Amino acid sequence: MRHIFLSPHMDDAVLSAGSHIIELIKQKQEVTVITVFTAFGTRPTSWDAQIYLIKSKHLSIQKFEKQRKKEDEKAMQLLGVSYKHLDFIDGGFRKNNEKKLVYPLYIKLFSGHVHPDDRETEEKIYTLLKPLIHPSDILYAPLSIGNHADHIMLNHVAHRFSNQTYFWLDQPYAWKRGIKKGMPYHEAFRTHYHPQKKQAIICYTSQVKQLYLHGIPKSTEIFYSASDKTIDDGRHR
Repeated sequence: MRHIFLSPHMDDAVLSAGSHIIELIKQKQEVTVITVFTAFGTRPTSWDAQIYLIKSKHLSIQKFEKQRKKEDEKAMQLLGVSYKHLDFIDGGFRKNNEKKLVYPLYIKLFSGHVHPDDRETEEKIYTLLKPLIHPSDILYAPLSIGNHADHIMLNHVAHRFSNQTYFWLDQPYAWKRGIKKGMPYHEAFRTHYHPQKKQAIICYTSQVKQLYLHGIPKSTEIFYSASDKTIDDGRHR
């Protein structure tokens, strides 16, 4: 039995489930973090993506991607887990088959809906993950409460597996939003904050000051089970 964390981006599993990962490692469990959107493509980019790069102290997309991967590698080594990057392009930089930005504005990326152009992307993610996941694996994936299209797609994909699956309360979005009333989930368990989690978070030097302006919170992690494994595909709009 393995514990597989399906992370949208390089930091999401640590931000939302870092303490639980630490506890699993202490119990000598086998843990793997599979991160999906770990590439950033090429220019041209949107103005919103440009601002994001500047805030991350980069002008070169290639150098930014290289640093992000080094940060993630450092965090994974600190936690003592295996990891894999699938190298799908991040939503803020992703283009469709006509080379047009799928989400030209971040308000679209965080709208709570997946663009129809991403139907193919979602299917490719599932196809690539399918041989990597064994029936006995326990899966962990985002609840997607932050309304980020990449998180929503991975939530969709996780629902397609018959494995025992837990959905984490996405951080740092959880500070602004909780689980919405009527969502088909119920709380499964909580994991208390572990001090080592902060050490893993600060590995993401290009991101941490953007994510936590007032310091890293010592928050309890909350995990949910789906009340129904089926989901409404109407989020693709």
